[in-house]
Amino acid sequence: MEGAVFEIDENDTSRRATCPECRYSMEQKSGRSSIIGVVVAGVLLGLISMARPGSGTAMLGLNACAGWAMMILTILPHEVAHALMARWLGLGNGRIHAGNGPLILHGRFLGFPLLWRAIPLRGFLEFGTPVRRVTLTRLFLVYAAGPGSHLLMALATWTLMGRPEWSEFNPMRRFEPGWVFIAINLIQFFLNLHPAWERGTNRAVISDGLALLQIVFLQKEPFIPQWEPERRFPKGLFPAVVIVATFLLWKTMSSFKFTGAGKVDPWFYLSCFVVCLSAITFIERLRNQLPGNQGGDLHRQLDVKAMRQKAAEYHRIGEEAIKALEMMLAGNDRANNLERFEQLAAHHGDSFLPDLLLAGEHTSRGNWSLAKSFFERCLSRELSPEIHATTFLHWVTAAMNVEGLVAESVRGRLAAFCSLNPPPLPLCCVLDALATRVLEAGDPELLNDADRWSAETLTLAPGEITLAGTRGSLLIENGRIEEGEAMLREVVARSASDLDQGIASLYLAIAAKRRGAETEAAALAEHSRALLPAGSGFCRRLQEEFPEQ
Repeated sequence: MEGAVFEIDENDTSRRATCPECRYSMEQKSGRSSIIGVVVAGVLLGLISMARPGSGTAMLGLNACAGWAMMILTILPHEVAHALMARWLGLGNGRIHAGNGPLILHGRFLGFPLLWRAIPLRGFLEFGTPVRRVTLTRLFLVYAAGPGSHLLMALATWTLMGRPEWSEFNPMRRFEPGWVFIAINLIQFFLNLHPAWERGTNRAVISDGLALLQIVFLQKEPFIPQWEPERRFPKGLFPAVVIVATFLLWKTMSSFKFTGAGKVDPWFYLSCFVVCLSAITFIERLRNQLPGNQGGDLHRQLDVKAMRQKAAEYHRIGEEAIKALEMMLAGNDRANNLERFEQLAAHHGDSFLPDLLLAGEHTSRGNWSLAKSFFERCLSRELSPEIHATTFLHWVTAAMNVEGLVAESVRGRLAAFCSLNPPPLPLCCVLDALATRVLEAGDPELLNDADRWSAETLTLAPGEITLAGTRGSLLIENGRIEEGEAMLREVVARSASDLDQGIASLYLAIAAKRRGAETEAAALAEHSRALLPAGSGFCRRLQEEFPEQ
């Protein structure tokens, strides 16, 4: 498809692009094979160690396989620690995602919604709605709680074992579940401090270490580095951290070699060195940012293109605009944001950015009428198709909150957008988003339009599973049950998106209800309830069709 953007995997020797569905299926296969391989290896090594008690290699392998299994078991406590700290600090009752891949179990754990997925590797916390002010200190504590949980688990295990000496640990001599659990938690602690980010199938995720470093060094909420304007660091910061890390590495090596009574444990120096190394990696990555070519489903591809164009406009205007954006994102001085953005508009009347910033600020304050007017001002300018498309969709959101979906107004705006002869990517995203909004709002006046829009998207991009999900849902809404169910079952089988899965399950539940299959409908409705974002129109529709008992 013209304008398509793919995920890029790049290292020193190769560079390849992978479509999101291929990445999703590849992750599933690799995750399953790695887990099955470790389980089989563990069983075989256990049998060998029983048959040959003196086999140190077999015992070491058995301890390693046990460590792999324990690493999986530490995912849930890690995410629960994040969630408990967030709830205690008033930052919302978040949703815990354990593992990745297709959803297999869902329910509640310690009062938190819990989604357990097929591949038990990695996890993340989806933040809830804050009831107290979000501050950097509170965010730091929430992100630090995850790595901290590994230290607490290691300390508790060591205490329960009677506080033995490290010299007692001999994984080649006997099965050491306690020591292995301690070692795995220490490894997890350091891995979580490594500054990394990943653009997965559902969302962009940053590591706890990257989040903590951003809060400390940038004094702002965590962000995905590739999507932000260039950051400036003090010139002496990078070489200073390099010097400190080099000194700590030397101290580590000398402590291991000449450890004696009264000296600091060499693991202390090694821990400090790893933290410094993480800081070096973080700063160096931000200093040498590349635009990247990250993509995903069609809507994220559109967002990536629009963000690049906005970043270019920020740099065209200059430092004043970048500071205004940073102040808005930081949220530390919201009282003066409107005045700052109005001054920016007065100085740069030829740019669309001030209108977008003003619209975004009014949106964050809930001033939907003012936000709608500023989006309209922005749409009256000469914009690229990508900026026009994203602004148009923001305008639709504001209009829905002011007056609902007014058919003639939406049709007029869409006609104006189509008159620009946009490329397939932005046109597809606009038509699909509008059809989805009609479904979400349950607007009968625009239902026929939505049906036509969704059919057109599949002619533009026939292989896109998200578009098939919208089309299948509309078919069921219009009474074409059998045809719609066939499309939505393919969406459930292929899509990597929680939102796609949630909407498809909702309309499959509605179809099953209309067929009289009440048990099947109830199971699909519960699956949808676990995946749909709270507060969406689809949740309201779900509650109407399948009220919670």
